[in-house]
Amino acid sequence: MRAALNIEARVIYEALYSVHGDQAPCLRTVELWCKRFREGQEELENEARLGRPITETTPENIEQVRLIIEDDPCVTIEEVQDQTVLSYGTTQRIITDHLQLSKITARYLPKQLTDFQRNATSHGSIINKLVESHQMLLRWQKLDSDEIGSENRASLAL
Repeated sequence: MRAALNIEARVIYEALYSVHGDQAPCLRTVELWCKRFREGQEELENEARLGRPITETTPENIEQVRLIIEDDPCVTIEEVQDQTVLSYGTTQRIITDHLQLSKITARYLPKQLTDFQRNATSHGSIINKLVESHQMLLRWQKLDSDEIGSENRASLAL
């Protein structure tokens, strides 16, 4: 309406900013809206563009790729592509952007590993570490009980 009254875009922007603060559109956007309105366009949405829309990255395809990787974490992008009939780029985008996975040691793992996961993958099996720690603890306990036993025997002999 204000653009139809030939009010400058800066005045419109300042009025929007005074009401909405940081949530107001930037000056360049308001200028673009005013220009479009003066040219006869009354809608603010962009017009449909030529080209192929991205329709392959659907929740169904994302779930399909997730299930394939869940069944075989060592699967390659090419193998997923063959099983899903998706393009290589779409398959890669689903894996990296939507599933947040990256390939480490020929397996897909979450991009954001926890410290526990990072240590388990980079230093061997955590179970082996726990077994070694438990065995060491048992050895220390046996040493302590042997020392205590010998001290008791020595005091009884006196």
